[in-house]
Amino acid sequence: MGALTDFYRNPTLSDGFGSTLPPRTNPHRGLDFPHALGTPVPAYSPGVVVTSQEHPVLGVIVQVKGRNGRFVGYRHLRRSAPRLDVGARVRAGTIIGQVSDTGSAAHPFHHCTTNSSNARGVFGELGVEDPWPFIQRTIRGVGYTGPVDGRPGPETCRLVQVYARKFGDYTGAIDRKLGPNGWAGFAKGLERS
Repeated sequence: MGALTDFYRNPTLSDGFGSTLPPRTNPHRGLDFPHALGTPVPAYSPGVVVTSQEHPVLGVIVQVKGRNGRFVGYRHLRRSAPRLDVGARVRAGTIIGQVSDTGSAAHPFHHCTTNSSNARGVFGELGVEDPWPFIQRTIRGVGYTGPVDGRPGPETCRLVQVYARKFGDYTGAIDRKLGPNGWAGFAKGLERS
């Protein structure tokens, strides 16, 4: 569990969920974790690999379907690194690939992950969810106690908005509901810290 916790805990995100930081024109549908080229990427959710391929925009991808029907996508993986084949069983902490910048990655070397409850998986716009609550629940010891429903709990939303207002460019209400602008302000604050 150490590698899993080290990879995802206390991240300095290069892009947050829902942000529209340049060069983006649409809200970001994942979380970007910057790491060095070749850093092993651990899965944070158990399941079965249903996609392992190269995509023109998302780069080398692995998609895992959990027993609960939710999908987890891992994007921009390294071409030359081994990755899991379709049908492989995955546990939390299983290495599914390595960090790179394949596809049309908006930032240098990073790992992008996303969740979806839609039957099409993580490739459509429908059902795409912020993976942060799922990651938090998997690695436990980092303090997240909200629901595992694809949305941060109200107190987490409020704290992100307070941080985004103080350190980022967020000027919206502190209302315990987190929209794209809240995440964008949070991501800008992280860039400055």
